[in-house]
Amino acid sequence: MLRALPAGAGPLADPVANIARNYAALAQDILDHTHHPPGFDVAVSRHRMLDAITRSAKSGTVQSYF
Repeated sequence: MLRALPAGAGPLADPVANIARNYAALAQDILDHTHHPPGFDVAVSRHRMLDAITRSAKSGTVQSYF
């Protein structure tokens, strides 16, 4: 399964781990012939991420969505 990222892996560690967990869950669904879609909390997080990307593009600065 997903290995923990090392301490000090940088600001992208959490988002990268999140994406890795989602791909691992998808792979497990495919292997098990099950269907466990992400929940509403995941959708909210994605919208916050997209809003942060938009703010970053407009301001030219790094934006947080946590």
